[in-house]
Amino acid sequence: MARRVSGGVIAAIGVVGVLLFCCVGGGLLAAGGMALQSRVSALGGACDGQPVPTAAAYTPGAPALATVMERGSMGGGWTAQFGRLRSEWASDTTETSAIVVCLDQEVERLAERCDYEGGMVANRYTYDQHVRIVVAQTAMPLIDTVIAGGDAPLCPDILTGEAGSSYRYDGPHVSEATATFEALLRPILGG
Repeated sequence: MARRVSGGVIAAIGVVGVLLFCCVGGGLLAAGGMALQSRVSALGGACDGQPVPTAAAYTPGAPALATVMERGSMGGGWTAQFGRLRSEWASDTTETSAIVVCLDQEVERLAERCDYEGGMVANRYTYDQHVRIVVAQTAMPLIDTVIAGGDAPLCPDILTGEAGSSYRYDGPHVSEATATFEALLRPILGG
């Protein structure tokens, strides 16, 4: 004889199932991300001027694959930034990476301070990032430049608000300047 299971029991079983899926699935995703990091972690050395002999060879003018590494905050170590490159340029192993794109932390800069009557202030901020592109096997630099994210909106002619208030106008972040980033890499990676 079948018994009817109450809605509370079904809900409890569902909650336990969701918790197990999230915890185990989240752990698998984190482990997968750490596995990808470990497959390219040696490439951080190229950003510090140390050759990586196990990396792929680079031939100028031939298509090449690259890995993007970003310096941690406060001058820390290098971490791979997957998803910053087009898929046809991206590598996820040291052995297939011929080029390393080394990104320092993005820097926020005050572009302009606009003062208004009543003590109100509007600040315009821009962002830039130091980029070095190096050959992985030799750590030879190919490009050393700074990429700007873009201009911040102009301060308005009239600002309304409470006396003494401060307003902020941010320009685009460097990660949004994909056309500039790709134009820098195209001659090196091909395509």
